[in-house]
Parts: sequence; structure tokens; C-alpha cells
Amino acid sequence: MAGDLRDLLQRALGSDLHVGEQEADNGTWRSFHARDTRLDVDDTVKALAPEIAADVDAARFWRNIRGAAAVEHRNLVPIVGAGEAEGIPYFVSRRVAGDSLRDLVAAYGPRAEDECRDLVRVLCQVLGPAHARGIIHGGITPETIIAAREGPMVTDLGVFPALMRSRRDGIALPAASGELPPLMPHDSLLYLAPELLTADPQFTPRTDIYALGAVLFALLTGTPPHGENDQSVGALVWPESYRFRYVSSEFTRLVTRCLAREPAERMETMDDVRAALDVRDERYVVG
Repeated sequence: MAGDLRDLLQRALGSDLHVGEQEADNGTWRSFHARDTRLDVDDTVKALAPEIAADVDAARFWRNIRGAAAVEHRNLVPIVGAGEAEGIPYFVSRRVAGDSLRDLVAAYGPRAEDECRDLVRVLCQVLGPAHARGIIHGGITPETIIAAREGPMVTDLGVFPALMRSRRDGIALPAASGELPPLMPHDSLLYLAPELLTADPQFTPRTDIYALGAVLFALLTGTPPHGENDQSVGALVWPESYRFRYVSSEFTRLVTRCLAREPAERMETMDDVRAALDVRDERYVVG
């Protein structure tokens, strides 16, 4: 089946982009290594799994993802194309060398506070301007951040909200049943803000701030806030506070506030996150 999808993508993309082997399948998107023969650069092509493509209006997906594709930052992997291969939506992004944060933790264990602080600074720089333009990432996980030589690189900006808004039956998630909708990648639930697990999900800057907190939790401990395997919406529990080993009290408070169950209890903007991050830095400068 992967070969069939690759052939469909190759016909849709033409001879200027050579589509290679399938590299990943997260249950929603299937990823292929590609080579742009005109520009002599490597790309990644992500195509919606054919078995769920019928649930998505491809033209609506293109319209929804257009704003995200216009956002530029040196730590943001750009989306350079999108289209449809016989009814299957796909998008093309530049390829970045490096491991995902998920693979990094799996290989080397939890990360240090200073490394997590650097990540927060980068995400504030990437997401702050995007939020100001009304673009919400919506799918921040350790899998969508690449540990590259240039620093953390954010992928798939705006893809998940665009996909959910392109569903033919609307964007509601079946929270009552506790089951994941077919358009949600397998591990996304572990990083989604609780207000998205409702009958009327709203993507806001605070949903990205929650996901940032969940990613930081996973980096500091090696596991997401709700564990590795629980995929039942109804089973998730949000503790009142968190404790981490070898992490300062200031940074613990930042992570805990990002992970607040109620959106109003989190920071409102990425500028607020950066201000909370700078508390310890200012104290170090003072002495």
C-alpha cells in the first residue's frame, strides 16, 4: 500500500520532485523522503492516510494551511507546497537533518533544565509572531520538534488545526466516547490541551502553551504528563502540581502553569511565557 501511495504522489508532484520510500506512519500522516531535483534539496512529503482521506475536504485543507505556510523563522521548517493526489491531501516541507525530541529522549533519556530553557526561548520566538497572525500550531509534541544542528526546529505549524477544520463533518472530537477521532495522530492526545477534548474544540495560543508544558514535562521526565499508553480521553487526570528532580523551583512553576487544566490559569501569550522564563535568569545576573 505504501508503494501505491508513493506512486500517486509521484504522479501528482511531477518529475521535479522525486518521491522516495515511506519513512513513517503516525496513523494520520504517511511521510516520504523526497528530492527536489530543480533546487537540489531534500524535502519531506506527508500524505493523509488513504483510509481517512474521504473525511477531509482537500481544497479546504489547502485554504486553511495557507496562512501557516506564510510564516517564516529560522527555527521553523517551512511548508513549501500542498496539493491533492487523487483525493488524498498532502503537503511538502523542507527536510531538516536531526532527530526528533521524542527520539532524542528515547535514546539518551531525560534532558537537562538548561536545554529545556533553550527550547522555550526558541518556541517563544517561533510561535509568538505566528499567534499574532492568528496561526496556532495545534500539534506541538516531541515528534514535531527536531533537534537540528541549527537548534530546535519546529515542524508542521498549523497542520493539525487545518486538518480538523477541513473535516467534512466538522471539527468536533468525540470526547463523550473517550475514543480518538481517526484524524488524530496516535500520540497527540498526550499533548493536547483539555479544552480541545470537547465537543467544540477551540484552538488558541493557550492550547499551544499547554502543549509546550506537556513537551517540557516529557523532556524532563522521559514520559508525557499522562503516561505513554493511555489513549482514553475520560481517563486523563490533571494533577494540582508537579515535581521534577534537579529542576529549579522557578522552572517547575513555569511548567506547572503551562499545564493548568483551565486555560485562564495558564499564561496568555508566548511573551508571558518568556517573562516567566526570565525570572531565574535575572536572579542569576544579580548574583
